[in-house]
Amino acid sequence: MQSTSMASALRARIGLHPTVLVLASVHFVVDAYGNVLPPLLPLLIPKLHLSLAAAGTLQMCFQLANSVSQLGFGHLADRWRPRLLLICGPLVAVGVLPLVGLDGPTLKARRRERFLNAGREGLG
Repeated sequence: MQSTSMASALRARIGLHPTVLVLASVHFVVDAYGNVLPPLLPLLIPKLHLSLAAAGTLQMCFQLANSVSQLGFGHLADRWRPRLLLICGPLVAVGVLPLVGLDGPTLKARRRERFLNAGREGLG
């Protein structure tokens, strides 16, 4: 009962349904989080030994993937479970974007270490 009175009070004050405000807030967070890469490029260029052209290409691919994926996920959300996509989408983005700083040798070393540890555990 309390939430419906708050929702109606919010709707009367702003003129929007609370769900619209939640969706707008989530969209803002996703777009803001998607714009994290450009400020990180000056740090990633020396770490990943990128040229300026490679860094620009990386940013172009990131934006292109972002734009094209919106078409696909919009189509999917129209025909599937949009609530699940609203919950899982930001969680996947938050989980995957920090991996951008890992370079190839680091990933190979971690895979090698996991493989060796799994072998040691299997022998022990």
